[in-house]
Amino acid sequence: MHARNPSPSRGREVVINRLAGEAVLKGANVFSPGLLAASRGLAAGDAVAVTVALERRPGGWAGVNRGATLTQQLQAQLPGRLQLAVGVGRVTEGRRGLFRQQQGLAVEMLSRVYDIPACNGENEENVRYVLDRWPQMRLVQQPLLLGGPGLVGPGWLTAVEAQLVQRFDPVPGGGSSQEEDTMGFFIAKFKKTGSTTLTT
Repeated sequence: MHARNPSPSRGREVVINRLAGEAVLKGANVFSPGLLAASRGLAAGDAVAVTVALERRPGGWAGVNRGATLTQQLQAQLPGRLQLAVGVGRVTEGRRGLFRQQQGLAVEMLSRVYDIPACNGENEENVRYVLDRWPQMRLVQQPLLLGGPGLVGPGWLTAVEAQLVQRFDPVPGGGSSQEEDTMGFFIAKFKKTGSTTLTT
């Protein structure tokens, strides 16, 4: 994340917590539980800068309470090292409605300062590692299939293995939707077929 002036959004801004900020940088939108503060007078559809209030210490208070109005005084309490911009989004509700709802989509991201592709293959790499390192572990079919197949390629999965896992991407048409309130996830089911002798 990088410090940035939110002027492209005409001074309109929402502040989110660190966990929501990390999710945004991995491709997610902003959902209600992660929302902390917002500028006055926001209307549904307004473009806003999305910034993150970091904890002053790990697990501590971020310096802003949920539902706060982003005044000049509050902004002064969130110096650049504690308030970082992650992108620009569009609010789904007016200011009052944003904080009235406890779940669901709050800000649809339009652009990000730094995007990490949702389909980066990290989960497939982990599965590949397990299968190669412990030959007694094998992927098995899951009883309920709702997601899409895994990624196929060198260091990832074979075409057969890809059909045994489930990938839910945080983009429309990728196995999940904004309404599901998720940043995406991955399911793999293993069965141990013998003693787990480590392969070096």
